[in-house]
Amino acid sequence: MASMFRYCTKLSKLNLSNFDTRNVTDMKYMFSGCSTLEKLDLSSFNTANVTKMFGMFYGCSNLSELDLSKFDTKNVKSMPYMFYNCKQLANLNLSSFNTANVSNMYCMFSFCEKLTVLDLSNFNTKKVENMQYMFQYCKSLQTIYCNDTWTCAESEDMFFGCENLKGAVPYNKNKVDVSMANPKTGYFTKKKISGVTTITNSDASIQAIYSTDGRRLNELQRGLNIVRMSNGTTQKILRK
Repeated sequence: MASMFRYCTKLSKLNLSNFDTRNVTDMKYMFSGCSTLEKLDLSSFNTANVTKMFGMFYGCSNLSELDLSKFDTKNVKSMPYMFYNCKQLANLNLSSFNTANVSNMYCMFSFCEKLTVLDLSNFNTKKVENMQYMFQYCKSLQTIYCNDTWTCAESEDMFFGCENLKGAVPYNKNKVDVSMANPKTGYFTKKKISGVTTITNSDASIQAIYSTDGRRLNELQRGLNIVRMSNGTTQKILRK
């Protein structure tokens, strides 16, 4: 499905509810350049086998919101330019993203000029080698929720042009690399653990279990678990 709808510049609506994406491995540039696309419902997408999301929404400059909370990204290795130049994007839900195998986030959110809040509290960036320009010119971005300290070999101008960003410290245009990607002395804001639930009988069943650092688990472990349910929701479950 790489480049499937690329440069469909007159496309404003798209119904993909009947797509069977179970065996798809490549979604690179899938919607790139769909500059008039107003809405995109991908809630039915099965992305469990996808390894490439390079530039998937590059230049979707008319999208105002995007809910990817049902995406399974455990096998994705590349996410550079994924939301590049999504200038009208104000709401972005990445709550289910498992980035444990991602190695490249170059320009991932660059020029997302309307974003004010990004919740990346579930991101695992231990394998990421390139974060250059990751948040470049996110002019309205005020808060990035993340409880971890990120490290990376390549991080030039990672926060360049994020003039309204404030975390543990206010934004400083002279400090824009990965050294500021932390919640203690940098631009990240700690997110308090909330919505912790106990296991109850319900119609929804557990589909996948992850540790807080993004590792796939075979069963609930003692402590906090991130659980994807069959009804599409993601829950934090505390096992004592």
